[in-house]
Amino acid sequence: MESIKQLVEKAWKNLADHLADDVRLKLNSERGLVFHFALELEHLFSDTSPENKPKFYFEYDIFDEEIKRGKDKFLDLLVTFSGVKYERGVAFEFKLPQRVTAHTNQTHRRGQIYWDLYRLWRIVKKGNFNGLKVPEGFFICAVNEEAYVKESSRYTTNIECKTHRGYVIPKLQHLRDVEYGGKAVSDVLTPGCHLVFDWKQIGDYWWNTPMRVHVSGCSVT
Repeated sequence: MESIKQLVEKAWKNLADHLADDVRLKLNSERGLVFHFALELEHLFSDTSPENKPKFYFEYDIFDEEIKRGKDKFLDLLVTFSGVKYERGVAFEFKLPQRVTAHTNQTHRRGQIYWDLYRLWRIVKKGNFNGLKVPEGFFICAVNEEAYVKESSRYTTNIECKTHRGYVIPKLQHLRDVEYGGKAVSDVLTPGCHLVFDWKQIGDYWWNTPMRVHVSGCSVT
C-alpha cells in the first residue's frame, strides 16, 4: 500500500502531466489548482470501497485566531483518510504565483510561501483537532515565472524567504522581517523538518515537489 506522501506526489505529477498535454485545461486561479489536485487525488482511490475513500474539505477552519490574516483565514484543503493505515487528516496549503504582466509580485509571494509553511507547522505540532489527528501537511506550489526557481542576490525584501531550486530551508529559524500583504509579520518560524525546494519544469509551469511538513523524528519547539 502506498504512503500518503507517495499518493500526494503521484497526484501532483499526474496533474502536471495532464495540464501539459491537454490545452483545454488551464490554471486560472489558486482555487482552481486546489480543485484540480483534489480531483487527481480522488481518482487514485477510484477502485476503493466508498467507506474508505478520502473526504475533501475546502477552505477548512482550523487555524488559531492569531495566525488568521486578511482573506487568508482558512486552510486551503483538509483531506481525511480512513482505513487501517490512513485514519487521519492531512492539511494542504497551495500557492500559484502567476506572472500575467511585465511586473511581478514575487517578493510578496515568497513571504506568503513561508507564512503557509509556518501555518502548516503550527497545525502538525498541535496534531489533534476535536479528536481528528492531523500529523502531517503538504505545501504545494507551481509557478510560471523562473525567478522563483533561480537563485538571486537582488532581493531587498523578504531576503530570508528563498525559494530557488535546491534551497534547503533552515530548521526552526525565526524570520523576523517577513513582509506579507504589505505588512510586516513578526516571528515567522520555519518548520523543524527537512524541506527543500525541488522544481521541475513541465509545460508552462515549474512544479515544486510537494513539501511534507511533519513532526515525526523532527525537532519541535
